[in-house]
Amino acid sequence: MALRVETNPLEAAYAALLSHGLDGAGEALRILVDEASKIERSYHLQAAPHERSEDRTGYANGLSPRRS
Repeated sequence: MALRVETNPLEAAYAALLSHGLDGAGEALRILVDEASKIERSYHLQAAPHERSEDRTGYANGLSPRRS
């Protein structure tokens, strides 16, 4: 079983800016937009990821990391 490490996205975005200056702005923005997408997805489905509830309004496919 794999261990899932949860990190604070705001801290990760801040770390990207601290370590790379303005060159890290793209990475910081990606982190924040990904987190906003997860929050919006949970709100729309009325359930957190991996949560089963009576109020759940739909299903979503898994997320896969995308790098360009």
